[in-house]
Amino acid sequence: MNNNRKIYFYINTILSISIMIVIFLFSSENANLSMNTSNSVKDLLLSFLSKFAPESIIDFIDQYIRKLAHFTLYFLLGITTSNAINNGFSFRKHLAYGISSGICIIYAISDEIHQYFVPGRSCSIIDIGIDTLGILSGILLVWVISLIFAYKKKTT
Repeated sequence: MNNNRKIYFYINTILSISIMIVIFLFSSENANLSMNTSNSVKDLLLSFLSKFAPESIIDFIDQYIRKLAHFTLYFLLGITTSNAINNGFSFRKHLAYGISSGICIIYAISDEIHQYFVPGRSCSIIDIGIDTLGILSGILLVWVISLIFAYKKKTT
């Protein structure tokens, strides 16, 4: 492994673990605290968006902010985990993406199970599905970008 790949591996591993910690901390909040956190983020986001976004977008975001947060955090986890696996190990790309997906999906399931034991929270199959969509979207983005770079490298 060359030095650049080592650096990318370590950076993405640290980012992946950091995202997992953030997810764990959010999941550890009881129902009231979680709702207050969501409302704070929602109010900040909506006040920013209200300056230039149409009312319909603001209403949509207002309704689905928690699901959007799930998708976004797991989207980032998919990106960082697949980058870590791709740069840290000598797997073929498709195997690296499969391993990355597996790690992230297992984490999403364990996070929902963890929430089952937090007062006022529950384990949701829908959230696991949203998390999985975020994970796969992040990994797909990494895959498409890697194809673009491979094509450019091949043509130069």
